[in-house]
Amino acid sequence: MTARIAALLVSATLAIPVSLRAQETAWDSVSRVLGTPDDFAAGYHRYNLPRRDLTLRVGDVAVASTLGLGAWAGFSRTPDDATLMGDLVFTSSEVRPVLAELVRDGIEVTAVNNHLIGEVPIAGQKGPVPYQVTWKDAVSVGAAGVLYVLPGVLALPHGPPSCAPCDPAALPEVDRWAVRPVSATGDAASDVVLAGVAGFTAFEGLHGLPVQRWQGNFAVFANTASWTAASTAWLKVLVRRKRPVLYTTDAIRASSDPESQQSLPSLHASLAFAAATSYFVIAKRQRLPHRTRNALLLYAGAVGVAALRVAAGKHFPTDVLAGAALGSGIGWVVPTIHPTQP
Repeated sequence: MTARIAALLVSATLAIPVSLRAQETAWDSVSRVLGTPDDFAAGYHRYNLPRRDLTLRVGDVAVASTLGLGAWAGFSRTPDDATLMGDLVFTSSEVRPVLAELVRDGIEVTAVNNHLIGEVPIAGQKGPVPYQVTWKDAVSVGAAGVLYVLPGVLALPHGPPSCAPCDPAALPEVDRWAVRPVSATGDAASDVVLAGVAGFTAFEGLHGLPVQRWQGNFAVFANTASWTAASTAWLKVLVRRKRPVLYTTDAIRASSDPESQQSLPSLHASLAFAAATSYFVIAKRQRLPHRTRNALLLYAGAVGVAALRVAAGKHFPTDVLAGAALGSGIGWVVPTIHPTQP
């Protein structure tokens, strides 16, 4: 072995019976903790954990982490009576501390092997770093909350609408067909679907994660939602677009309500798309399990919210499109620029 060898990669085969809570989501919880999907086959749950923080070279050839650095953990039997086996991959400098930690946790190490000769591991891409959580997050969310409620406190916008009822012919053709009386059922349905989108976002983006990660993700979700709501509220006041009800026979009764002039953008649509987009960005960054499926479900829910707002007579199509664009933009910006832990 020459001096060019920077470190040895070794593998520890582990075997220990473990006890897991008997519940339907037990294996999903394991996926969340390990940050990798469950590769299930023939009653065996396997979780692949390649060392992506190292780049391996054998001579002049770069070796993919899934080949030369393929750690894994596997479970057999039921969550009530499971057995764990697996391989860990680490460098020569990590042998002593890793083995000491395994022994301290009561995990049996059945073998330590050197599988690669002449390799040069080099520090490479790091795993997901949790978002920072500081007092600035509380200030940010609080400030956005104040901005959101301010138009209502000040009863903005001031003054009655310029017409009640208004002429539908003045509307863009794409919006004209959406003029209809308000449907209380459709309005309530959009609330329920929005609550579902928000709840699913929180569950899939927080549940089962290590404390630092879920706290950081929660801070990002809170900032995203609060600033989406505040931005939407003030755009409504500035644009002062009339809602569809002002183009119907109910216009005179509705004209006394300041919200009748707050149609664009749709708050429901902006919040739904902000939730879906922020989850997509975070899940992709942190390689959360089932992220593609969950993102598709969230965007489908967001589209459903937007469609229900139009069907309920609360918004025009262009209102929900504007809300979707605004929410998607904020949902991408906040998790992208939010500071991570050093």
